[in-house]
Amino acid sequence: METIADLIYKASQQLVNIASARLDCEVLLAELLQQDRCFIYAHPEFQPTGKIIADYQRMIAARQRGLPIAYLTGKKEFLSLPFKVNRATLIPRPETEVLVETALAIIPTASNGNLLDLCTGSGIIAISIGQSRPGLDVIASDISTAALVMAAQNRHHLAVHNVSMVQSDLFAGLAGREFHYITANPPYIRSDDPCLATAELCHEPRLALDGGHHGLDCLFAIIKQARQHLHTGGVLLLEHGSTQAGSVRACMRRYQYTHIQTIDDYAGHERVTTGKQ
Repeated sequence: METIADLIYKASQQLVNIASARLDCEVLLAELLQQDRCFIYAHPEFQPTGKIIADYQRMIAARQRGLPIAYLTGKKEFLSLPFKVNRATLIPRPETEVLVETALAIIPTASNGNLLDLCTGSGIIAISIGQSRPGLDVIASDISTAALVMAAQNRHHLAVHNVSMVQSDLFAGLAGREFHYITANPPYIRSDDPCLATAELCHEPRLALDGGHHGLDCLFAIIKQARQHLHTGGVLLLEHGSTQAGSVRACMRRYQYTHIQTIDDYAGHERVTTGKQ
């Protein structure tokens, strides 16, 4: 039987063209062993079962083909919460944490208002906000049924009870409803951007990435339509691309939002823009 040390070494050789090869191999094996990485370092002589070895080899082959670690493990941490993910949803990224943190800075701790999260995907924004603001009524909406199934699973296993799911193409299924806050991390990459074909993004759902010819189609549609769905004084919070803030602010001014401001992400790029009804 092969030991942990043997398996990690052989797998690392298979992933030699991946910069994080050693880390990836350790993470995947630890996941299969249902242990943390410390176990791997403490017990290099441990011999996994034949089934674990076979599963590990399949995972390594998939990683070699470029499948992201989060899809192989089925989970990704976001704001210290363990979210489930699959190929129907985007993989959570640190930039989106800025959107949640901005929302939480605006929403009073004891708020009993309501919030709509459009393009919710795995539900990371809606559920993170809902957990921190238990008095808030949160609606998580997406056009994708498969994404909403994953969001509902995350709501259940994180035991956040003030979030409900609605299938809707933006506001189409929300006629007549108004909200105190609307958040969204919509698709905002240009349709012709080469990054959509890179190993980093090609396995993620294009529906959640492709923002049209200029990458602004969904952002502009939300800005326009949200005016009919915000209470007076309500706030719209949008994540966007690092070069799109000027266009988003201009669109918000066109539709007469006030108190417009943009917040930088951790890398210093303009990432989240907010406006008030």
